[in-house]
Amino acid sequence: ILNNHNASAGLELTYKGPKLQFDEATTIVLTGAKIKNANINDARDLSECWYQPIHVSRDDVLDLSDTNIDASVPGCRTYLAIANGGLTCDEYLGSKTSFPMGRLGGPKNDGSVLQAGDALQYMATATTTTSSSSSELSCLSPDYISTFLQSRSQLP
Repeated sequence: ILNNHNASAGLELTYKGPKLQFDEATTIVLTGAKIKNANINDARDLSECWYQPIHVSRDDVLDLSDTNIDASVPGCRTYLAIANGGLTCDEYLGSKTSFPMGRLGGPKNDGSVLQAGDALQYMATATTTTSSSSSELSCLSPDYISTFLQSRSQLP
């Protein structure tokens, strides 16, 4: 959907997702189980935006913190992909997965799960006001998250 490489890293959210603030504009896609009340800035309803590009602006807050467990919604995992190559993270043994027991991956490269205050790096969408470089490194700042980094190539 975003034309990312199949090895681009995204987030796998199980049962519940984060609130993420974007430092720079980009485009995202949500797939998998729909999270109830998903929104941007508590105003833009995303319930009909699954499997299609969603533009987020600088300082927007993506709220996926409601549960996705619902009898009318199959599955328990939601996937968040970010344009321009996804999340910037190290690769271990051919994967970008966070593995707490093995102390591999994660936001601090020690297997830790995401916590409030952590930052995830991604490549921001190019704008007409940027200089000659097509994109720049930016960060997502989660208020709360209970999930692991997961490589899109590892998704079922």
